[in-house]
Amino acid sequence: MKIYIKYFIAILFFAFTGIYFVNKLANPYMPKFLYFTPRGYKRSRYSSQRVYLSDGNYVYNYSFIDHRRNRQTFIWQLNKQLVDSMVRKFGIDWSLFTSRRFRARNRYELRRKMQAFKNLQNRALRAGMFTRIGSNTIIPDHNAMVRNYMGLMRPVYNVFNNLANRYRLTLRERVELLLRFCQVIPYGIPPRKNSYGKHIGGILTPPQIFNYKWGDCDSKCVLFASIMAHDPRFRNRVINMISVSGHMFLGLYIRRNAYDYVVNYRGRPLVVCEPVGIGRLPVGRRGSNRSMIKYIIPIVVSGGVNYTPPRNENRPTTRIRRRPETRRTPTRYPRPKPRTGKRGGLNSFF
Repeated sequence: MKIYIKYFIAILFFAFTGIYFVNKLANPYMPKFLYFTPRGYKRSRYSSQRVYLSDGNYVYNYSFIDHRRNRQTFIWQLNKQLVDSMVRKFGIDWSLFTSRRFRARNRYELRRKMQAFKNLQNRALRAGMFTRIGSNTIIPDHNAMVRNYMGLMRPVYNVFNNLANRYRLTLRERVELLLRFCQVIPYGIPPRKNSYGKHIGGILTPPQIFNYKWGDCDSKCVLFASIMAHDPRFRNRVINMISVSGHMFLGLYIRRNAYDYVVNYRGRPLVVCEPVGIGRLPVGRRGSNRSMIKYIIPIVVSGGVNYTPPRNENRPTTRIRRRPETRRTPTRYPRPKPRTGKRGGLNSFF
């Protein structure tokens, strides 16, 4: 009887420690039946994901079926300490964005306190890779996420680029190959907060996707952009994140085929890509979500964050360049001479 009690206590101990480590960061040594599964978890049977520790590095082994129906395996490694520190940077303290009351002796002091608190919020947003839309909406800053996590995705891009060069893939086939790599990663909806108590807005960073081995639509869009942005042809405004109600997908400014589904954005046709999975949708094929577009975010790597405010982006818009207004010198016409009457007196001009 005592032996069974010891076994039961040991199982409970490993279960609780395993769940703690998965919430904090995925534990490669934890048994599979103790993995923390997210909401709406779905997995494809055509892929496998393995993560383990070796000499202080995370070693990743991801196997999938490419666009030519051949099995490919990507193997790379990242420094564990660097990954953990980069993961902790993402997120904000939600208590800073709750309602506050300020006491002041006059309106000038009240205005000064409110402005100081707003500056504190803006610093927290920039540090946590979030951005503000309007006055009451806060979303993850996808441009900042791509720029911050591009360095960690360099080994993944090297493996992907070597395979693409070996098969001499065209630009569209490169997109197809990376789409298959992102699509076969299991689907799961992350929570609003991470294990550190920070608000993450229901999105995972690219290193967390590889450690947890699942991700949702906007997380995989950031992952795709962080990898593909290493290619100079995909850096500035070529990759666009398109947000609709309850979903996010990509729009690429590449050469389109006859039957591609495109979205017109400022006079440019964007070819639709669905990296979320687990369905293997090719380039130019849109998913089942046909909601109206809320906003489009162009990914800019070498410049500042460029955000387009929410509006109906289905209509192509054009930018009209106006000439700078210069002060013109008024034209001086000669004054008409007054007409004289018969007796030489002055008459009216009219």
